[in-house]
Amino acid sequence: MSSPPPPPPPSVGSSLNRTQTPMRYNNLGASGLMVSELSFGCMTVQSVEQCYAIMRTAFEGGGERASQSMWRAVLRCAVPRAVMLCAQFAAAAAVSWCVAVNFYDNAEGYGESGEAERIMGAAVARGIAEGVWERMDLVVSTKLFFGGRGARDTVNSAQNVSRKKLYEGLRASLERLALEYVDVVFCHRPDPTTPIEETVRGAAPSGSDLFLPSLPLLPWFAARL
Repeated sequence: MSSPPPPPPPSVGSSLNRTQTPMRYNNLGASGLMVSELSFGCMTVQSVEQCYAIMRTAFEGGGERASQSMWRAVLRCAVPRAVMLCAQFAAAAAVSWCVAVNFYDNAEGYGESGEAERIMGAAVARGIAEGVWERMDLVVSTKLFFGGRGARDTVNSAQNVSRKKLYEGLRASLERLALEYVDVVFCHRPDPTTPIEETVRGAAPSGSDLFLPSLPLLPWFAARL
């Protein structure tokens, strides 16, 4: 009679979960980068106060008081996209009860002229200044394709992932985020006008550790490799 299989090993990185919550960490793709199973996306953030309240609650928790503080910050931001916001912040509230989130995502196309990146960058800086986290505690990602200059975007700064776009787009994102680097850069949309080899080879400019196609694009990338 064969012996029962051994129990699954504990999640990698669990011993480094300072709050000892159920949050688990996994490798991002085939990389060595460890990310929480839940992340917070900053597409609809409206202010530094709001973004910081949500990020801090997701990062360190704090129970009911912290969640109430987060919701007060949310409710002070009256915006027309109520349905989208309710969905996002309901998810953020759920995240707040399963804290120790280390993965925070953005994109050059979020907000007017990259405003979401500016907001999240200021929130990250505030958390560092207040001793909540250090930069090495966070995994920060952004996405390139749509452009981050609004009406000032031109043919080479938006709607493509050419080598020029990746290099200049990432530099612009870093400036808006006020960060020296981001940990992950995603290709936000496919670009049939740029050879896939150029996109892949141009995806390692200084300022990023890892480049990945976003999940819906994986079949598109795979078909061209």
